[in-house]
Amino acid sequence: MRPKPVMLMLFLKVNSNNANYLTINSGGSIIKSVELDKAAEGFVTYDLKLEGNAKWTGTIANVRVRLGAVGTGVSPAGAGDSYEFDRIVFDCNEHLAPSGFYYTPNQQVAAFGKSANSKAPKVNWHNDPGTFRLIQNIEGISIDANTGIIRWSDQVAVGVYSLTVVSKNSAGEISTTYILKVEKPVIRAPSDFSYTPNRITIVRHDGGKTIVPNINWNNHQGTFAFVGGVDPAIILNAQTGQITWKESMAVGSHNLTISATNEAGTITAEFKLIKEEPKILYDFGYSPSQKTILMQESGKTDPPGINWNGAPGTFVLTSPLPSGLSFDAETGVITWGNLQPGIYSINVQAENEGGEALATFTLTVNGPNGTAGFDKETFSIMQNYPNPASDLTYFPYNITRRGSITIEVISMNGSVVKTILNQKRQRAGLHLLKIDLIGLNSGIYFIRFTSSAEGTRTIPFMVMR
Repeated sequence: MRPKPVMLMLFLKVNSNNANYLTINSGGSIIKSVELDKAAEGFVTYDLKLEGNAKWTGTIANVRVRLGAVGTGVSPAGAGDSYEFDRIVFDCNEHLAPSGFYYTPNQQVAAFGKSANSKAPKVNWHNDPGTFRLIQNIEGISIDANTGIIRWSDQVAVGVYSLTVVSKNSAGEISTTYILKVEKPVIRAPSDFSYTPNRITIVRHDGGKTIVPNINWNNHQGTFAFVGGVDPAIILNAQTGQITWKESMAVGSHNLTISATNEAGTITAEFKLIKEEPKILYDFGYSPSQKTILMQESGKTDPPGINWNGAPGTFVLTSPLPSGLSFDAETGVITWGNLQPGIYSINVQAENEGGEALATFTLTVNGPNGTAGFDKETFSIMQNYPNPASDLTYFPYNITRRGSITIEVISMNGSVVKTILNQKRQRAGLHLLKIDLIGLNSGIYFIRFTSSAEGTRTIPFMVMR
């Protein structure tokens, strides 16, 4: 709407020769300029008609002013009164009430129990900003007086609220309506409920559990429960749906129906738990169950005999293996090589889903003289093997204290024909000496062992070509 023309009547008497013009300004630009009559005595009347949409302001300096009552927006102090001012500023704008007031959108569907807010409204203040207020006083609903944004808390009750909002400035006010509809969320029953896998077969007398089932609660969590009676050893977690069973669960097929329920409804899923009689293995053993070998002899057992009863399993050792022995857990075969004289008992356990069984294999390792061991308390040398020998021969020996060892081959006339070790430090314990006989003629020789800590030992042996 275009403002009405404003008639401004000024009664001015110029007090200074420096004041020549009365100027009217709008937005920094002079839109009206009136030359002042400085020659006139007393007050001069100036009639100004202002039109348009702008806000008119004027500044007059060094004048004596008598204010009239027509269109100035200032009430005169008294008819014909006059006052002196260094400067006077006047405002001749016709102020307008706000217009074009609305919300986009002007209605909102809100979920009960959730806080939210509207968008800021549109309004034309006509260069005279004001404030907003709500006519209704509803608990949990408020408005921002500066922006007009309507806010509601999570405590606002379900219902439809027709809100009247007023925008007001110095010239007037205008109102609009905003519709707020608070609804209770739609609750849906659970869906897509299943166990993966939905069937488990067990044969051992052990407890166990399923994984957590698949389910869509549709944003409304519920609980799980068995439908009908179940074995007391089968337990359902009401929060997660995981099924657990104890080892005491009865043998047989357990057909389980599980329900998942929330506020809106129930869905069910099936799960089958089967416990079979264990297939117990039998006839487990090594054949032969014992064997005697010589030092440095290598070999292995045959696979042990066993009846897995249709449920193959694996073999395990019940104690660590000594050095020189190895074991295959899939076949049960025991392998040996480079063993010291002694008796070795290997205990092997066969296991499957039905249980376990134990078998023992005994390996006796003899030295060259047919014994299975040394007197570990003395410095001693055993007869070599083979004897007679042609290319290689072996001498087992035992030392009780760490020291420097010299080993020599002596001929029948007492000459040293070969030095095997010369002042070599060796730990206490059982050792095996390997001698290369190449270069020695057929005949009888002596092997001489000298220990810096324990003295000398000599035994004869024979080389045969």
